[in-house]
Amino acid sequence: MKRAHKDLLAHLEGQVRARGWEIRREVGSFIGGLCRVRDRWVVVLNRRTPPEVQLAILEQTLKRLPA
Repeated sequence: MKRAHKDLLAHLEGQVRARGWEIRREVGSFIGGLCRVRDRWVVVLNRRTPPEVQLAILEQTLKRLPA
C-alpha cells in the first residue's frame, strides 16, 4: 500500500472515530460500508478490499454521518 493511501486512510478513520463510530476490519464476501450490528451502527471494511475502495467507503460514510 502506498504511503499516501496509508496516511489518508488513517486520517479518515480518525475522523470517523472522533464522531464516536466504531470501525471494524473483517474478511468475508462483502465490500464494506455502514452496517447495523445489534443496536449500534458500525463501519465495516473488508481487509482484502484495495485501499482505494476502502478510502471511497470511508468518504461516503463520513458524508452520511452527522458531524
